[in-house]
Formats: sequence, C-alpha cells, structure tokens
Amino acid sequence: MQITNIWDRLLSFAKGIKLDSISIGQAQFKFSSSEEHTSAFTQIRERVHSPKDKTYDVFVLSAHNVDEVTVVDRIEADHECEALENTLRVSGGSGANTAYVLTTLGAHVGISGILGEDSDGLKLRGEFADIGVDTRMILTSRELPTGRTTTLVERSGNRLIVVFPGINNRFAGLVNEDILFEKAHSSRIVHLSSFVGLQERLLQQRLVGRIGLKSVVSLTPGAIYARQGLDRLETLLRHVDLMFVYREQLAQLVENSSASTLLHGNRTVNLLESFFAWRKRKNINTPVVVVVKDPEERRSGTVNERYLSVGVGGPTLEHYIAPQQLPQDVRLQVVDTTGAGDAVAAGFLYGLLNAASLEACIDFAFLMAAFASTELGPRTAFKSSKDIALLSDVQQKLITPVSSISNDSNP
Repeated sequence: MQITNIWDRLLSFAKGIKLDSISIGQAQFKFSSSEEHTSAFTQIRERVHSPKDKTYDVFVLSAHNVDEVTVVDRIEADHECEALENTLRVSGGSGANTAYVLTTLGAHVGISGILGEDSDGLKLRGEFADIGVDTRMILTSRELPTGRTTTLVERSGNRLIVVFPGINNRFAGLVNEDILFEKAHSSRIVHLSSFVGLQERLLQQRLVGRIGLKSVVSLTPGAIYARQGLDRLETLLRHVDLMFVYREQLAQLVENSSASTLLHGNRTVNLLESFFAWRKRKNINTPVVVVVKDPEERRSGTVNERYLSVGVGGPTLEHYIAPQQLPQDVRLQVVDTTGAGDAVAAGFLYGLLNAASLEACIDFAFLMAAFASTELGPRTAFKSSKDIALLSDVQQKLITPVSSISNDSNP
C-alpha cells in the first residue's frame, strides 16, 4: 500500500518512534492543551489565539535559494572529499522551508522575499503555488540570479553550507515596506529567517519594531545572524517571542557578546541562563521561548533521543526542558540534517496554532525534524507520494534496530 497523505506518513513515523505524549487521531494529530507550568509560554500561546481578524496563520520573510546537495565521505580541512552520490538540486531557504512544511500540514501561509527572473526562480515560486502558499509578496528582479547554496553532507548527517545570496541581497531596496508591514500585521505569527545582506537585517528590525505586540514574532537566526552576537542583534531580539537555534548558534550568540561575562559552564542550560540574564540586563522583560536543536549523541548517522532543549521565561529563565531519551528499542536514521532546524520551527509553530501544550509542541517539532532528516534535501520527505517509497521501505529507512548498530561505530 502506498502512502499518499502526509498525515498518514507522519502518523506511521510517530508510532515508530513512540512519541506517547502526542494524541493521534485517525487522520491527523490532536494536540493536548493541558495546564502549563510556565506562564511565559501560556502568554505567547494566548497572543497567538487572541486576534480574530488575521488573514494568515503565519507570514514568512525569508531568503530563497536553490540548494545543491552532495553526499560526501567526510568533511575535513585539507581533505579531498569523494562524492558518494550525484548532486541533488532542491528548493531551499530557511524560512521558505518552514513555510513549505507549515502549508503541507494545513496552515494558511503567506511568504515574502525575492527571486531572480530565471528558471530557478520560476521553480521556487511554482512549488509554493502548487501547495497553496500565498506568493503575492515574493518579488522578482533580473538584476541578479536566484540565490543558491552548495551543501556537502556526510553520511552521519553533518554538513557544510556555502551561500551564494544572489538577488536576495536586493530585497530591502526593492520591497515596499508599508505593504510588507500590512501583510505581517495581518498574520497571527510572523516568522523571520536570516539574510546575508545587512540592509535586509535592518529591514527586519524595522518591521518587528512596527509590529510590536500585534503579532507573535518567530526567528530562526541561523549561523549568519548568530555570529553577530546578541549585542548587535539587540534591536531585533527585543521583539522576538520565539527563537529556533542549533546549540552551536546559541553558543555564538552568547560568546560573541557581553553575555559571555554571564556564562558559567558550557552546557546548553548554561547558555540559556546567560541569554536570559543578558535580556534582564538589557531590560527585555517580555516572554520568550528558545528551542535549541541539541543532539548530544549521534553514531553513524543515528540518534537515540528527542534532541531538543527548550528555555522559557521573561526576564529570567523560568523553565528548562532537557533532551529526552527515546525508548531503548528506537534509533533514528539520519540521512541529511539540511532543513531539520526549519522543520523544528514548523512543528513548534503548528503546535502553537493548534493551542498545544509546551510538551506537545516540542514533541511535534522533534517529529518534524526527524522526519525531514530521513531524505536528502530539506523538503523531500514532505512531498507527494510519488516521491516517497512504499510504507515498508519508509519504515525500514526511518527506524534502525538497535541490534544493527555496531558498538564501535565512530561518533
């Protein structure tokens, strides 16, 4: 039997990795909305659901790229790596990936950004149009080509990404900021991801400043923004309610800023404590949730835990949730982690849109990241059935029996 529905595939996957805290209905996930122990998360969730006149569930402002993905033997300085598979060209862009997954799940999403007037631009716009994303705020220009990335992926899932921004660096100079604000204002959640260009980051700062508390603001800073450090991003971060980062990005944000003097220890919880202490020092008292993709153990392309750390609070860290071990008989196969962080954002935001509990949001975010990592490219796992193997093949690829993992595998 071939799986034709994304919810059927996700349901099968969730059962395979035994995510017990998600209640699963026949067609889709039904989220728990149990009483929370953290007032900061509750306040953010209430803001998502208080507006009644919003056009979009989520409005996304993102760079858009074509990703050229190549699997290699290993990524190492001065090593001449060997391509193990032919290069795959897939659609990308961090926020664009999040928008794609959210729409696939059923959210009403609008997206902005810019594409070149070329075949890649037509392809990227067409993929969004095919699934129902509102693309009216995606600009086009012939000044430069559509953005592109070159990604090298090890069998373990580790990767190296090289960005060629192309026309993405012209967005701030060509967009009508008043219209962009109107679209953002008409959304329950505004999701931002990084641009290479400084002017685009300054545009995002102006945008969130105008939004204020009218919409919940979500940010995936990526490596490009993270290396700027917290102080340089202060104007932007003052208005961010949700942030999705990799652990190394959180470390860069803290260590490349005045927050480094507040850091006591090198664990994820220490990084989160220093982040919240920095916010208190800067008199940023609004609630915020920080979701950290924090894989503590990976052996030969497998993981054995729900690898998300979460910090929630206002002026101080109110609540911390550490990664949770998966059942002993479950190991997840990792093919490519490209887009996994974007899928984390999509899963968490989708949980919020469904008034889910914090734990349910975390579980669904992990489910989406793990599912995304089973295929090469950031969106492949979420596409139609013609791109997906038979259910038996999918299950074999997703779940690796513990007995098949060598005890002496290299990390």
